[in-house]
Amino acid sequence: SFMPRLVPRRPLRRSHTKVRVADVVEESSTPKTGGGRVRPGTSVSLVALGCPKNTVDAEVMLGDLQRRGYTIHREPDHADVVIVNTCAFIEEAKQESIDAVLEAGRLKDRSAKAVIVTGCLAQRYAENLAESLPEVDAVVGFENYGQIAESIGNVLSKERKGAGGVEGEDSE
Repeated sequence: SFMPRLVPRRPLRRSHTKVRVADVVEESSTPKTGGGRVRPGTSVSLVALGCPKNTVDAEVMLGDLQRRGYTIHREPDHADVVIVNTCAFIEEAKQESIDAVLEAGRLKDRSAKAVIVTGCLAQRYAENLAESLPEVDAVVGFENYGQIAESIGNVLSKERKGAGGVEGEDSE
């Protein structure tokens, strides 16, 4: 079956809003997600940061979303939903991940309807991400990657109703 290929990571623009790693990476409880409807035809882009495992996870997520009817875009500028698959291995990776989330959040002023954070930063610091980065619509931990389409559906349903916030499901 067809597996989408990821675009090589392009340089990140520096954020005008400075969020420090320490603002996000304090120990926290795990993320929460709920069930929801899949919205086929919605376009998704994924920014993959970090190790080869993140790349594989990203390819699996994109393949699942494509099988469910989502359109995959190479460039986040053209997507309804931007998923940032983060890294938390070293301090610089954490900062790069935060900057990427902020950059994706700025797309909500133009094209994106939602920003979803996955990966190591999401797994380890879900609650802090939700509190520190209002740009984030959902935080999805490793155990919930199989429900990424439902998470997108939930977020977009809230967006249509004018409600905001982070949705999630216990991932421990």
